[in-house]
Amino acid sequence: MAKPKGLDEEQAVRCRRQIALATIAAVIIIAGLWRMAVWFGWIGL
Repeated sequence: MAKPKGLDEEQAVRCRRQIALATIAAVIIIAGLWRMAVWFGWIGL
């Protein structure tokens, strides 16, 4: 049942990359929505 170590590491790297991409995407989406809200004057800053 033991897997080669290389595959495990590759999977971990891929998982980490997916998490990083998801985080970046979320930040970009939130920043875009925030800017839109400010632009339309929904949030008084």
